[in-house]
Amino acid sequence: VGAPQAPEGSPHGGDGGAMDATIERAFREPRVATANPSPSVPAGHIRVRVVDETGAPLAEQGVTLGVMRQGGDRERTPGLTDADGVFTYTNLPTGMGQAYRVNVTRDGATYSCTPFQLPTGVGYDVRVEARPTVRSDRSLLLVMGQTMVELREERLHIVQQARLSNLAAATYLFPEGGTRIELPEGYTAFQTQPVMTDQRVVEIAGEGVRI
Repeated sequence: VGAPQAPEGSPHGGDGGAMDATIERAFREPRVATANPSPSVPAGHIRVRVVDETGAPLAEQGVTLGVMRQGGDRERTPGLTDADGVFTYTNLPTGMGQAYRVNVTRDGATYSCTPFQLPTGVGYDVRVEARPTVRSDRSLLLVMGQTMVELREERLHIVQQARLSNLAAATYLFPEGGTRIELPEGYTAFQTQPVMTDQRVVEIAGEGVRI
């Protein structure tokens, strides 16, 4: 993947302002979905606000409320935003018997807030920034990457850590079925650390992995 060219005026041949802002945005922790208790929302209510990458409201945008109950039952309730990009779920059970998660899908990407429980005194305000999507891996930035190699009884134990970020104000979509990464021929085992997101690394037996 080629590196982006420096704009005019920067120390490397261009105006560094635009490039610096892009890099800074890529290194920031994304805040595309937030959920917080709000005294302006009645108890037992969840107000969902959906905006685009500029902060403008997205009207007639589909939203889904996932409900996870203690017994393991799950339920999904759809909604549709109004002209202000808002949809409110009402009369929901409060307390610790269930957890809620708001999901918004736009152009193939799904944006989800962290699951939460509704307190008895106030409702929740959920804000989702649904960005446009891209499929070019030139929009990806490797923010963090490291490899550790350990020799164990004539075998190499290799641990790799990586963190990817969207380089632009758009969401990268992996190819259908994921991105394939080959592992060395004859590798004996593969493990991946669970993460609290919807991204997964899945083994292709005898070949490698898919992200």
